[in-house]
Amino acid sequence: MIILGIDPGSRLMGYGVIEKEGTKLTYLHSGTIDVNDRVMSEKLEEIYSTISKVIEEYKPDLLSIESIFYAKNVQSTIKLAHARAIPILLAQINKIPVYQFTPLEVKQSVVGYGRAEKYQIQEMVKILLKLEKKVQADASDALALAITCSTTASFDKEKHRT
Repeated sequence: MIILGIDPGSRLMGYGVIEKEGTKLTYLHSGTIDVNDRVMSEKLEEIYSTISKVIEEYKPDLLSIESIFYAKNVQSTIKLAHARAIPILLAQINKIPVYQFTPLEVKQSVVGYGRAEKYQIQEMVKILLKLEKKVQADASDALALAITCSTTASFDKEKHRT
C-alpha cells in the first residue's frame, strides 16, 4: 500500500510518500512546495501541479492530510483551507480515499507524546523510515502523517475519513 502524506500550508506545503508492506515502512519520496512569494491563485496552481505529478508517479492508495484547525487569524485559516482543498480534490478525482489527523494524533502516533516538538518528529521519522539523515521539517511532518495513516487507518477508518 502506498500512502501520500500532506502537511498543508499556504506558504510551505510538505508532502511525503511511503510504502507499507505488512509492518515494514519504506520511504519513497518527499519534498516541500514553497509558494511563499506568490499570489493565492499562483500558489494553488503550483500546489495542484506538484501534487498531480506526485500522484501520477507514485499512484498512492491513500492520502493522509492534517486536519484544519482554527487559528487566531481568520485570513490565515481561510488561506490554509484553500491550499488544503487542492490535494483533497486531486485525491477525489483520482479515487484515492482521504484520511485526516490532528497534529496531536500525529505526534502521539509517531513520537508517543502529543506535545512533541518538530525536531522530535523529524528524528522519529528518520528512525522509522531508516533514513540516513533528517528531511526538511514540512516534508517530515507529511511523512509523519503518512506513517500515522499506515497504522491508524486500518483499524479506525471511518473516524478519520474525509
